Amino acid sequence: MRAHLTAIGAIPLTLLALTACVRTPAPAPTAIATATVTKTEAPSTRSASAPSGIPRSIANPAEYENQGNYYFTSPSTKWHCGIITSAKAVGCHGPFPANAPRVPGSGAPDKMVAPNAVGVGNDNLPARFFSVGDPAYYPFGKDGSVAKARVLPYGDALTVGDFTCRIAETTGATCDNTRTGHGFTVSDTAYNLR
Repeated sequence: MRAHLTAIGAIPLTLLALTACVRTPAPAPTAIATATVTKTEAPSTRSASAPSGIPRSIANPAEYENQGNYYFTSPSTKWHCGIITSAKAVGCHGPFPANAPRVPGSGAPDKMVAPNAVGVGNDNLPARFFSVGDPAYYPFGKDGSVAKARVLPYGDALTVGDFTCRIAETTGATCDNTRTGHGFTVSDTAYNLR
């Protein structure tokens, strides 16, 4: 009788084992809906950590415009820069490094002085340091007084025509003519004129 019970007890185990081997069909794939959102305001590609050289955000030029030109300052206020559309040039004022080359003085070209500006044009010439008597890259109000420029956040890019500029905490101000490949990067300790 014992053998008979063992054999009968084995049948449910065999059925259980066979049931475990039967494949259950996988659920049908579920469609995933996606949507594209289009903004009508200035484009923005802000991300928390953009690779070096890639802007975190594209600045809206209209926010930096003053009488047809585009001005900005660095968050530290060390750098004051402008894209001057009438002159087809871009440049900055700031604390240049002590090893920056001396240039002919503004109003006294026979005297060599420390530069107070750096810029690049649209003429396929490399960027250069120079001296100006009046601020060239500050915005002016309608009354002719120097106005306050909007801050360009670190890592953001401002592009107007062929010119693109950025500010970085470690490397300072960078402006390039994307058509000619000429430009500059300046900080208070180093510079690169291209």
